Amino acid sequence: MDNSPRGPWAIHRGAVGLRGLTRHDVADRMGVIKGRVPQTERGYISGQDVLARFAVALGGRLHQAIYFVDGDIAAIT
Repeated sequence: MDNSPRGPWAIHRGAVGLRGLTRHDVADRMGVIKGRVPQTERGYISGQDVLARFAVALGGRLHQAIYFVDGDIAAIT
């Protein structure tokens, strides 16, 4: 189990492996070095552009929303 510290934007542990990819695959798709992938997973490299490229590299897309206490949800586009 990975007990390393995690930043505020940490991504689900194992997201890369669950998609059938290696960190090297994701790094190639993102256009970064392999060492940046675990930093991104742990939430230490954030920013909209990095997270969006990470999502695309995993075969998805980034979606952001604001969840209000009254149950309303506002998508951020």
